[in-house]
Amino acid sequence: MNTKQLGILLVLAAVLVGAGWFWRAHNSAGWSGSGRTAGQELLGKFQVNDVAQIVIRHGADHVTLAKMADRWQVSERAGYSASFSDLKALLIKLSGLKVVQSDDVGPSQLPRLQLAATDAATNGATVIELHDASGKIIRSLLLGKKHMQKPAAGAEGGEGWPDGRYVMTDAASGRVLVISDALTEVEPQPANWLDKDFVKVDKAISLAVTYPVATNSWQMTRTNETADWQLTGIAAADKLDSTKLSDIASPFSGLSLTDVAVSPMAPVDPVTIETKTADGFTYVFKVGTKTNDSYPFSFNVSAALSTNRPAGDTLATKLAHESSLTNWSYLVSASALDSVLKERAQWLVQPTNAPAK
Repeated sequence: MNTKQLGILLVLAAVLVGAGWFWRAHNSAGWSGSGRTAGQELLGKFQVNDVAQIVIRHGADHVTLAKMADRWQVSERAGYSASFSDLKALLIKLSGLKVVQSDDVGPSQLPRLQLAATDAATNGATVIELHDASGKIIRSLLLGKKHMQKPAAGAEGGEGWPDGRYVMTDAASGRVLVISDALTEVEPQPANWLDKDFVKVDKAISLAVTYPVATNSWQMTRTNETADWQLTGIAAADKLDSTKLSDIASPFSGLSLTDVAVSPMAPVDPVTIETKTADGFTYVFKVGTKTNDSYPFSFNVSAALSTNRPAGDTLATKLAHESSLTNWSYLVSASALDSVLKERAQWLVQPTNAPAK
């Protein structure tokens, strides 16, 4: 290769590098998309895998979803795992959204479309920011009022139903766009984005509930996960009310996560529930006072598993997952615990002339 050919190659390389830099700059934080028209992609081309943080805020409400090491976390919930499936679905949806309509709108009209300043107490926009690993904003989007599909003439239904949304990609441009997706899942509530893969108690064979008042405490056992429960230490004069045992046929089967407590739970005189399973798991739950159909709740889990279990064993995987959840306190749905949180006397047949307990 002679000197002239080498020079041409260097020039071509410089042109390619420059073009790549221009394309990247055009698709980075400086991209506003205010010139988008009907049929074009709302957010232009961007790499979904480059997104390392999602911020959603509306007024005083906000949530930050951050990719840390090998998982996504909810920052406002002490780093609890975020739902990856929900995050993935949102990012793919955002990358494929297209403009349906584009209009120039004056500042006075923005509150009507709920696209006023993002810190406005009312009629303010909901903001989505997509950041890369360095913290730079890749894309941002302002979400306004939902676009409503009008009902057919003469049909009931009032305002109709949401079939899209008014949005802006550049607040300073005055250009309001309409998309054909209402993005109803985009809410700045941390609880909405939590990974709901929670504790699952299977095949319970022992239940012990300990109250601050000892006479209210009780324990039940059964020989296997389908046998009848037997109340331990029942007096000769007492009789277990078998009609109530259906309440705990599968205890904790509906245990579901409502939220992660912002600060560790420290209830006064919590109720303790200890349950053991046919698979060798032992759970110890601490339960506080019910508020708004949820109980404050924390737990520990252990298991007596053989040491020679094969790789990928489901019980070992279950133990590892549930052990990783013991670092937080929770709010859990009351429905799964109410059936267990009965005082001892409530499990007994009541005398005919005695008031029901």
